[in-house]
Amino acid sequence: MKKLYLPLFALTLVAPIAVATSAYATTFTATATVIQGFSVAQSQALNFGQFAAGSAAGTVIVPVSGAATTTSGVSLQPVSSAKPGIFTITGPASTAYTATISSTVTLAGPGPSMVANLTLTSTPGTVTLAGNTSTSTSLTVGGTLAVGTAAAQTLGGYSGTYDVTVSF
Repeated sequence: MKKLYLPLFALTLVAPIAVATSAYATTFTATATVIQGFSVAQSQALNFGQFAAGSAAGTVIVPVSGAATTTSGVSLQPVSSAKPGIFTITGPASTAYTATISSTVTLAGPGPSMVANLTLTSTPGTVTLAGNTSTSTSLTVGGTLAVGTAAAQTLGGYSGTYDVTVSF
């Protein structure tokens, strides 16, 4: 009897038992839509204009709207081209965005650097582009430039860079 069970046991190890299986497959769809992204383009550079430093330190103020003014000993020249910076923000319609700028810009040149505190058209916050397709809006940047005395501020051109960031 012992011999009969052993070959049957060995047969079950060698010959696997057939098990019926079934599979079901189906197809699903994946989609994507490419939209216009955001872009920021400068249409007018922020320019503090031409001015003369005086015996006292002062400022050149370029508002986001209106004419430039000065304080203390600084005098704006009549041919001055002082004007705010203007940027165009373009993006998909009905999309909210937040725009921010650097708080200051340092203008370097032949003499001591000058620092300007920057201002934005409005308080940074969330704005939604209106319209049915891609659309654009303007952002205006002004600032107040600190100018040294005539004895300290070397004549010549000064420039610097600042950041405009659009988040959506």
